[in-house]
Amino acid sequence: MNCSHALYCVEDFLQIAYLLSNPIFASGIVILAFMLRNIPGRPWLISFAVLSLFSSVFYAAIQIAQYTLWGDLLYLYKHYNNTMSVLNLLKFNILLPCFLLNLWTLKNLNIPIHTVLFSWRGRATRSMFWGISLLYIVLCLGLFNVLNNFFKSNSSLPVYAEAIFFLVFFFTLCVISWMTLMIHIKRWHDCNQSGWMMFLSLIPVIGPIGCMVYLGFAKGGDSENKYGQPVSVGAGVTNNPVTHEINNK
Repeated sequence: MNCSHALYCVEDFLQIAYLLSNPIFASGIVILAFMLRNIPGRPWLISFAVLSLFSSVFYAAIQIAQYTLWGDLLYLYKHYNNTMSVLNLLKFNILLPCFLLNLWTLKNLNIPIHTVLFSWRGRATRSMFWGISLLYIVLCLGLFNVLNNFFKSNSSLPVYAEAIFFLVFFFTLCVISWMTLMIHIKRWHDCNQSGWMMFLSLIPVIGPIGCMVYLGFAKGGDSENKYGQPVSVGAGVTNNPVTHEINNK
């Protein structure tokens, strides 16, 4: 701190206190998430809270360093800023929405969100298909924008910093790709077709376009088929074993 004058000390102290407010707030969210033992989708909330705490500490430490004797930590920003951008996409576009959507799907569909997004069993409506498809497009645009910034940034990054970035990048890409794949399979199920029909999208040009049009606009059956009951708001779904497990707790 520059304490050559009392006023400078007060200014630095207030600035540091302000920078610490985000980590303190994030710590409160983490504690609250662990205390709410019976809230649905608690793992999603905990994951979001922990990542929020991690990112807030990262950015606060770099900024606070200039007001203390820690030294210059800007090299950390240069090394890991792109990695933190990917984690922020994961945090705000997957973890938090999954926690909030889980409350809605459990109440209205009687299905937990991880069954909707990460399991190939069951069926999916056209609205689910379009919602996840749009989310996939938005996330991919965000990810590849970060990737573009990564290659434009300083090329002299340490090997370990590059390895961490690509590990986080491909993990996030795999998560959103898996979510999209599961919704595609369930959409085929809703049309009373095998999930293997998704391989039609591998046909150059006409495959992806034809599958997108068919899955996006074809109406699913109103009655139960071999893949389960139709998904409808308020009706509840009882054909999934995960649902029975939740109801029996």
